[in-house]
Amino acid sequence: MGFKACTVSLTSIDQADNTYCISTKDDVDDLVLSIDRVGLIAPPVLKETSGKFNIICGFRRIRACRELGWLKIDCRLLSADGTHFERTRLAIADNSMQRALNLLETSRALNLLADCFNDDDQLVKAAKTLNLPDNMAAITKIKEICRLPRKIQENVLLENISLVVALMLGKMENNAGMALADLFAKLKASLNKQREIVTLITEISLREEISVEELVNTPVVQDIVTHPDMDRNQKTAKIRFYLKQRRYPAICSVEKEFEKNLKRLKLGSGINLIPPAHFEGRHYTLTLSFKNLPEFAKHRETLDRIVDNPAFEKMLQ
Repeated sequence: MGFKACTVSLTSIDQADNTYCISTKDDVDDLVLSIDRVGLIAPPVLKETSGKFNIICGFRRIRACRELGWLKIDCRLLSADGTHFERTRLAIADNSMQRALNLLETSRALNLLADCFNDDDQLVKAAKTLNLPDNMAAITKIKEICRLPRKIQENVLLENISLVVALMLGKMENNAGMALADLFAKLKASLNKQREIVTLITEISLREEISVEELVNTPVVQDIVTHPDMDRNQKTAKIRFYLKQRRYPAICSVEKEFEKNLKRLKLGSGINLIPPAHFEGRHYTLTLSFKNLPEFAKHRETLDRIVDNPAFEKMLQ
């Protein structure tokens, strides 16, 4: 694949064709300042199609030159015999070899590259040479980001939503995914908590025949989200508790009763009483933590005391 240096009119460049665009950065103020001071150091790479020019590398550089009022720009023109893979490789390398790509940029790069191959092994090998993920399972997941609604993509970039949860939202009806994306943008909860909230809301929605969007916007949830005196962790905990109560009212009632009786036992530090998972079953677990015999003896006294405590009997019934 060869190049030739040339100068082209900026009006002859098709900026609507974003086929080879990798970068998600829209702002060009930094480039405007740099090009204005020292000139265009790295000419963009173009290909000619029916008298117009399509951009392979240099989308932001070209926008910056337009903002500077330039009428023409020096560039490198690809030879007509170049393949789609060669153009793709060049576009990706222009970005991935200079800096770490974000997830959306990586997704764009992998989708472009995947169009060049029918074989997964070839795709993995090509990805590795371009500093992209070279695990097929990861490639498959990351490629999906490009197909997500814009709002979910933005929240992934801002790290408000994890990749795993973003893919879950992408499979929902559009309004449902958008509503949850808005909620997670405000809560900034961890992956496990996000996943738990998605599961609870989805199950409540199906059981009560209410839309996910309506459920997210219910007054109880919105009052928690907008509460001025709670931080994000407190809001997340409150919403999870509310959703658990709504999804599992019987279990939550038993859990409340258990916690109330547990306080009455006054076990102190070093003793933990753990109920059966989801209170399904009859097996409780008691753990002791101690450093010496006196501490162990104190635990034994506590155990002797709670055996006759009515609260303990209620817990086991």
